[in-house]
Amino acid sequence: MFNTLRRGIAAALLGITVGCGGITPSAPTPAAPVTPAPVVLPATYTVTSGASLAAPGSELTVDWTASTGYAFDVISFSRVGDPNGVRVWAQYTSGSTFGTFRLIAPAQAGPYEFRYLVEDDTAVARSNLVTIQ
Repeated sequence: MFNTLRRGIAAALLGITVGCGGITPSAPTPAAPVTPAPVVLPATYTVTSGASLAAPGSELTVDWTASTGYAFDVISFSRVGDPNGVRVWAQYTSGSTFGTFRLIAPAQAGPYEFRYLVEDDTAVARSNLVTIQ
């Protein structure tokens, strides 16, 4: 009995079966085909101001692109140095992957920039400097 048990354990470890006719090697289980993981490129974003210098109250334009667009992505206009949550102007992209927005320059002079903001107000792209004077 002990020898039969030892043969059964050894057979299980070696991947063979034990039958009445003795020990018979079992066929290996075919491996599942391996599908390579898809290549995921990092998302790219751009935001470009149509002007680098503007007067208060003048019209500004901003062009933007995104390799992937989400409904809650935001294009914002903020003073340089302000946190992303502090915005002079903002517009949702509504899931588009490119576009142009128009806005009126603020009355307060100073350096500004457009920002492409995703999810939790993370800036993933910033425009050239826009000086209001």
